[in-house]
Amino acid sequence: MRKRFAVALSAVIGGTLLSMATPAHSTPTGGVHLECSGHFDVSFSPALTTVAKPTTITETDHYDACSTGASAGEITRSFTITVSCADWATTKPPGTEVIRWIGGIGERSSTVHYSSAAPTDQGASYRGEVLAGRFRGDNSQKQFTPTAFAPPAAAKCEPGSAVRAAAGGIRLLLTDAER
Repeated sequence: MRKRFAVALSAVIGGTLLSMATPAHSTPTGGVHLECSGHFDVSFSPALTTVAKPTTITETDHYDACSTGASAGEITRSFTITVSCADWATTKPPGTEVIRWIGGIGERSSTVHYSSAAPTDQGASYRGEVLAGRFRGDNSQKQFTPTAFAPPAAAKCEPGSAVRAAAGGIRLLLTDAER
């Protein structure tokens, strides 16, 4: 019970911090089909250091609160890239992920391809397009803000540090494709 409360509290705090840091935006056409907030967990094997090396990254995104289009969603994916603790958030390769939706009307998943990654003030932002499933043809923007690292001192990415995992807030926005 205590662990479930801590996880829920973490999601609420992460979502609140993220919503304050990243206000909602819409495309010029104004069509927001889905806006979700939640939290992410990512692990690194082997642990990240200041020296870039091949690393397997396993990421799980939990979309706990969606304003329209679905009630919640989740993705898990794993990939191997050469990365260090200084650039793990923006070195993520363009790639495809399948979001599994809970609730809403229509298909139960969306296949999203992210084609670009860029740093933000608090984390990183990925942009892409929904290729298949629910919201097909929409633009996709995923932003995340790391708020916790394992071990905590590893957040500084200094020589001798080894980042095993990170977690934080996440926001997903699916909008009409610009025409």
